[in-house]
Amino acid sequence: MNATPDRPTLTVYFAWDEFLGLLTPTEEKWFYGGAEMQLQRLARIFAEAPDSSVVLLTEDRPPTIDIEGMTTRRMKPKLKRGLPLLGRLINQARARHSYQEASDHKILITSQRESFDAIERAKQTGVKVLYLVNGDSLIDGSKIVTPLAIGEALKRIEAADIVGVLTDHAERIVKERFDKPTLYVDSSIILPDQVATASHNDHVLWVGRNVPLKRPWEFLRLAKSLPQHQFVMVAPLGEPETTRLIAHDARGLDNLTYIEGMPWEELQELYATARVVVATSATEGLPNTLIEASAHGIGYVSLSLDFQGILDQFQSGFCAYDDFDRFVALVDDLMTDDALADRTGANARAAAEELWDGTGALERLASRVWELFE
Repeated sequence: MNATPDRPTLTVYFAWDEFLGLLTPTEEKWFYGGAEMQLQRLARIFAEAPDSSVVLLTEDRPPTIDIEGMTTRRMKPKLKRGLPLLGRLINQARARHSYQEASDHKILITSQRESFDAIERAKQTGVKVLYLVNGDSLIDGSKIVTPLAIGEALKRIEAADIVGVLTDHAERIVKERFDKPTLYVDSSIILPDQVATASHNDHVLWVGRNVPLKRPWEFLRLAKSLPQHQFVMVAPLGEPETTRLIAHDARGLDNLTYIEGMPWEELQELYATARVVVATSATEGLPNTLIEASAHGIGYVSLSLDFQGILDQFQSGFCAYDDFDRFVALVDDLMTDDALADRTGANARAAAEELWDGTGALERLASRVWELFE
């Protein structure tokens, strides 16, 4: 993004925790969902621009590595005891320290994983807050998401100046229920230059957290139904009890490889060598797995959701509409019919090129952020 003559300076703040999965591959808590990936890519756009800078805020000690010119800063802990007046003054000073840059404009861009403390401090110091809704299920009344997660999302929406949305559905809900201005965030990905021919690949891939929303047990059920095919399950993070049960059952299947987490670069290899990518979520907006699969030219099969009709529109995959037997048959067809796998994969890549080709979409988003201050 080139400099604009006489444009004021902008500092964009992000949460370090939202960058762990992509930028610190030695971490045990690998996580890189759609919202996190968008924030990480957007941060790079702002970091490379001559009239903006990026600060990553952390509640822990700052990372010891330099990340492409981004500054890291530890937020001093909030004082919760002692004399009320003195505590207020100290906390105000610590809030100013977190957002100390002398830029003309400042904005915190955050999703569900960020501590609310950074948002509170931004509000105290006049820093704008753009909250990116990480999944439609957090705001559409879905009963499969925990009340705690929904409560945290609603608290952030109320505090935000602008709400970022990934889907038309979320945009409509935010405007109708919360009366908040929205910023549409185009999903995007940097497309790999070369993709494999789908029929040359050998496994069915599932990527997601071990949480009820994702219904990982349906993937295990799928693997049991198709013992002649190989399955790979990548499940970073998740609810402890669900993770324990899924991991136990997964390791009892001879045709399934269970992986608790891996660096983003290695995950790309699994996408590149998959023949089919599947989704079992009960509710979701636009999943990052669909974008990743499409970018690698791999067909997609969803148990329940058609994701805004994209699969049917581009003939890039199939939806079983909650018919599990059909779900099994669709996956089996793609695993056994070379022509179908290649045709679906080529359509998937065409969809990615039309809908999600990355740098341009990110630069448009960066421009929209600048427009918030005009």
